[in-house]
Amino acid sequence: EIRRGNDSPSSVLADAVFAAAYRLHPYRSPILGPPESVSAFERGRVLDFFRRWYGPDNLTVVLAGDFRAADALALVRAAFADAKPMGARRARPIEPPQAGLRDTIVRRSFARASLELVWPVPGFAHDDAPLLDLLGYVLGGGESGRLVQHVKEHAGLAGRVAASAYTPLAAGPFAVRLATGASQAEAAL
Repeated sequence: EIRRGNDSPSSVLADAVFAAAYRLHPYRSPILGPPESVSAFERGRVLDFFRRWYGPDNLTVVLAGDFRAADALALVRAAFADAKPMGARRARPIEPPQAGLRDTIVRRSFARASLELVWPVPGFAHDDAPLLDLLGYVLGGGESGRLVQHVKEHAGLAGRVAASAYTPLAAGPFAVRLATGASQAEAAL
């Protein structure tokens, strides 16, 4: 999966963006970790990790569909009746405010150039989080998005344009992404 991600322009770009956007917070690291870490997995260490972190106090149950909430809740409670909280918590460093422009360039032999502009935004609990999600949709959440219409459809400068807010618990990025030909990259940007 790590090798497959290294062959995907969007995955390579996402890893580079998060590494540039965060200096201290774990969001800066690839989700799957480095290949050296994964290749060093040992059964005992994996089981220890599972036993420490995979408890009911680190679990969220999401249900969707046509069901009675009371019945579903009873089933979930029954399934976890004997589960004991693990108490595992990780201290997360607070990312210092960004003081200036950061940039990064990754050179790979991909067929198209991928660009991403990113601004820091508050996390999920902030009152602006839903508004930032809406902004992402208005700008690039579909073919009628303003940036999609302007940059892709009218100017013809990109094959793909998207915008979104990543609002996890801690502060996240608001991003505008596009894929274009190398000769059009500067104009599209």
